[in-house]
Amino acid sequence: MDGLPYRESTRLSGWDYSNPGRYFVTICTTERVPFFGQIHNGIIGLSAAGCIAWHVWRRIPKRFPGTLIDVCIVMPNHVHGILRILDMGKNVGETNWVSAGQPEDTGGVTGQKNPMIHERHLGRVIQWFKGRCTYEIHQRNNWEFGWQSRYYDRIIRSEGELKRIREYIRDNPIHWKNDKYYFAN
Repeated sequence: MDGLPYRESTRLSGWDYSNPGRYFVTICTTERVPFFGQIHNGIIGLSAAGCIAWHVWRRIPKRFPGTLIDVCIVMPNHVHGILRILDMGKNVGETNWVSAGQPEDTGGVTGQKNPMIHERHLGRVIQWFKGRCTYEIHQRNNWEFGWQSRYYDRIIRSEGELKRIREYIRDNPIHWKNDKYYFAN
């Protein structure tokens, strides 16, 4: 597009984010402002906005049947969580690991990967989460609150990786001052 800066996608090329699997997601506040609370001695004290983010995350499975939540933590300026999108045609107890390479879809610019045509597309879930949090936080007259426009995701490919990511999320408050998202209050 002429005149607009090019922004490279952070998504895995060729991957359909409505595919069953587990996804590690990090969503940051605008300019990493610590809207969600503070950490003292490795323990997070959530603000009202942080409590809203926590409760909205917990509502994801109700809003998106076939999407499960795993470990999650609300940090002062970001949220880490693991989402699992189920294959509704298979046994829901079955583990859905994904490989690094998937065939390209040839259906137009986004084809079948368009997040708005899939109920359980990762992008659609995150869009709802961010929008719902923003609405509820603004309802409490916190008009300064906002999210960064993008989010980070990683497709979890093995049980070992799942275990490491769960541990990282749980230990995040303990290691806060060494975290790349650290923002001194």
